[in-house]
Amino acid sequence: MRLFSSIILIVGMAWYTTIHAQETTINNPLEWIDFEFGEHGIWQSKNGTHGPGPKIPNQWDKSNVIVNENGELLLKISNHKGQWYSSEVRTKECAKYGTYILDMVLLDSIHLDVLDANIIIGVFFYEGINEKEFDIEFAKWGYPNEIRNTECSIHSPLGSYSSLFHTGSVNDTNEELIYRKLRAQILWTANQITYKVFRTIVGDAGMGNWELQGEWKFSSNYENYDSNFIPKETDNMHLHFNFWLMNGLKPTNNKESRIMITNYQYLPQ
Repeated sequence: MRLFSSIILIVGMAWYTTIHAQETTINNPLEWIDFEFGEHGIWQSKNGTHGPGPKIPNQWDKSNVIVNENGELLLKISNHKGQWYSSEVRTKECAKYGTYILDMVLLDSIHLDVLDANIIIGVFFYEGINEKEFDIEFAKWGYPNEIRNTECSIHSPLGSYSSLFHTGSVNDTNEELIYRKLRAQILWTANQITYKVFRTIVGDAGMGNWELQGEWKFSSNYENYDSNFIPKETDNMHLHFNFWLMNGLKPTNNKESRIMITNYQYLPQ
């Protein structure tokens, strides 16, 4: 009986330790670490414990950000001794009006339709004091069967507006013709923000091969337009790109993941 009780106690302690170890929150101070992004100058990588979550913050690791010999920017979601880490970068200099283009390749997912339900890809402009933001996010937000995997949005102290649509095709089954390469394009002026999302086959180049997947324009033609929603150049916005986990949860497939920025362009207004 004592032996049986001891076994129950040991098993119980192991269960308690395992469960609460998963609930333990690491609180590392937030840092932005300078790094050189080739011809694009000095950018910064995020390191420490911080949002978004939206409820539970992510752990960010600067070592998950790598610039390769071709000047391409690799971001990772990694696991180290059971703790999952995300990655985020931003421009060191404040952003200005103009068109921003980021081409990216999903290295471990065939295409967005099979992107893990807990993984979010974000291209966004953000100012932290007044929490002004506009972004394109690719995600299923924890719902594996969600079809609308792309969201364009604008947020301000006045409120938020967004548009949801689908990027990709559930019929893309030929692995040699998989649309893994995405283009996020944002035009920002004093009076409008225009979002466009394209896709293409890996290996293709040039606008002629890009297929427009969705577009949303927040301008005077929009029903709920208010110019006060649109940040100004003087608001000290930074362009961010992140690859992260919803509420810090591990990927549903329990696998690490990578994404590569193969092209970045800024076209002044």
